[in-house]
Amino acid sequence: PAAALKRQINRAVCEIIPMQQNMLSADLAELKKRYDSEKPKLDDAEKRRLLIKEKIARKTSCVKDETRRDIMRYMKDLARDIPEMVQSYETEAKVTFLSLENTKTQCENLMRELLQKLEDDITTRQNQWVNTELLPDIKNKLQDIFENTTADLEAFLETIDSVKNNLAGHDVCEDQRDVPAWERLAAAGIGWVAFGGSVIQGGQDFFKGLWKSILPQIGVFIGTVFLFGLNPWILVPALLATGGISAYFSNSKLEKIVREKLGEKVKNSILDSVEENAETAIEKLSKALDEIAEQVDSGMQKEITSIQQSVDKVLKIKQEGENKAKQRETVLLEQRKNAAVLIDKLEDLLEQL
Repeated sequence: PAAALKRQINRAVCEIIPMQQNMLSADLAELKKRYDSEKPKLDDAEKRRLLIKEKIARKTSCVKDETRRDIMRYMKDLARDIPEMVQSYETEAKVTFLSLENTKTQCENLMRELLQKLEDDITTRQNQWVNTELLPDIKNKLQDIFENTTADLEAFLETIDSVKNNLAGHDVCEDQRDVPAWERLAAAGIGWVAFGGSVIQGGQDFFKGLWKSILPQIGVFIGTVFLFGLNPWILVPALLATGGISAYFSNSKLEKIVREKLGEKVKNSILDSVEENAETAIEKLSKALDEIAEQVDSGMQKEITSIQQSVDKVLKIKQEGENKAKQRETVLLEQRKNAAVLIDKLEDLLEQL
């Protein structure tokens, strides 16, 4: 934030104030003529802005759609693996007719342990997929957006700088030429790397809690689980009601039935909610991408409106007479001194940080 503030104040010192000072010293008729000759360039800049905005929106929309499909594909692949995963887990909980606990309680204990193992397993798989496949892919797509839009943004800024320099009568944009177009136009002034980082971090933060965030509670003993609406308290009575237990007096067969029923239930629950959960997953990424587009568009709008506002202000002052113009020049000199002090303080702060 300190660096962003310094950039904005420096912009006032190097561009806005000098441009106003030069216009104030010009003849009113000459200033109007100068502005009229530059106005078509501002109109062209506005058209460029709208085209760039549309281009970024189109590209970010593609990223959202592709990422949504990736998430849905991952969830479907995960769902298909669930039954085998459940069957493979070694558990301390057993179902035996010699136990002091009734069969229903034993089945509940077994399912509770299986759910915990499934949660841990899914968490590990999910984190690996997110960090090694999904987020690197999003980062590459973001990089492509910035690279494919940079030339358009640079052309926009060339037009803007030309207008500023012609209105000021000299080069007021020299210190901006080495600043990347994305960084210069971003409202916060922090550039694509930080924006890209915020998107990636946002994705990481969201996916850390993705599965848990979309699951309901399934009982006070199990708490928040991982498995898309699975309710073992429904499964056990259903198992008892079908005569499944009385039909199998083998402990191993009974445990196998519990695992099969549980695995199938979880698999179907995931498959039934793939689209809904993918949409939930994409929300945070979508918000971050829209924020990038909005900040860059806001930066372009500010470049155009700052020129228009400066000219309108000077024209109004000039029409009120030379005394008003001289008063404004005095104010601008004072503002420039104050701004220089602020820049020095911000530089000290940045050095300390």
